[in-house]
Amino acid sequence: MIAARILEAAGGARAATYVVSQPDLLAPLLNRGPQLVVKPYDGTCGSGVHVVRNEGRASSPSLASRNKPPILAQRYHPPQGRD
Repeated sequence: MIAARILEAAGGARAATYVVSQPDLLAPLLNRGPQLVVKPYDGTCGSGVHVVRNEGRASSPSLASRNKPPILAQRYHPPQGRD
C-alpha cells in the first residue's frame, strides 16, 4: 500500500487498490469492475498472488486459507506487451 501511494504521489499510473480483512469482502468489488489481483500483505517475489475473476473465487475457502488479513487487492489490467 505504501508503494502504491508513493507511485500515485509521483504521478505514476496505478491500479485501484483495496485492503480487506477477509476474502469474501472482495465480492462486491467484482461487481464494480474487472477482475482483481489478490496479494498477501507480507508476500514477496509474487508468492501467494492470485487473480480473482468472479464472486465464487473471492469467497472460496482456499483463497481464505492462503491469505491472512489484511488482504491487498488491486484491479487487474492486462499487460500491453511484455510484462
